[in-house]
Amino acid sequence: MLGSGDHGSDFVCFDATQLIAFNNAEQLDILGAWFPRAFTPDVVTEEEIRPHLGKFPQGQRILDAAWLEPIPVESDAGIELVNYLLAERWKSAPDRDRGEAEVLALCRDHGWTAILDDEAGRVAARDIRIGVPSAMMLTTIIAAAAYELIKPNDAWALHVEVDQARKASFSKKGPGGSFSYLTSDTAHKPAFMQSVNAFRHVKQKQDLGWPQILTVPSLDELILHVRKYGYP
Repeated sequence: MLGSGDHGSDFVCFDATQLIAFNNAEQLDILGAWFPRAFTPDVVTEEEIRPHLGKFPQGQRILDAAWLEPIPVESDAGIELVNYLLAERWKSAPDRDRGEAEVLALCRDHGWTAILDDEAGRVAARDIRIGVPSAMMLTTIIAAAAYELIKPNDAWALHVEVDQARKASFSKKGPGGSFSYLTSDTAHKPAFMQSVNAFRHVKQKQDLGWPQILTVPSLDELILHVRKYGYP
């Protein structure tokens, strides 16, 4: 249950993709260390995790995570936003995209930061009518390294594990793969390390604590810039 202090940029809200990828890499606990209290839409746990425990029993770890609280979308404005995203903006199939839509609704209602990789979700988050700060999974790992929550080399190893776990998960569902500005290919390690340094500069310039740094709207694109042009 949410309290009066459970609002604002001290908190993040996860889509299913990140939880499943970290869990399949057996690294779910590190998210709990970085975010001692975090949220996810209850549609994620009740429709995307729990019904599939017979095939993916490791999902029980997500349901049992003490640091993660499933939350329903209850406000009229939140329900209206979910309906708008699914029916009008994305024209989603009945069993698609509700998790991403509810992440955005909850973040707008409570001032949280959305952790999601879905391109349509991230574009919608930046819409001035929605105005939700968001960060990709990769961005979150790099930011944690910049804040010395994890050593840079360990952060790269974590990224490799999570990225490969996500690719394996997608391969079981059919064509496709993980989305990331930097993959687990060793050719991307220099850009990963340079991005950690770039994030450190942002940290000093913005003077933001953890995890408020994830509200900076240009972080995702900064990784892409570093990949293309490097960073001193």
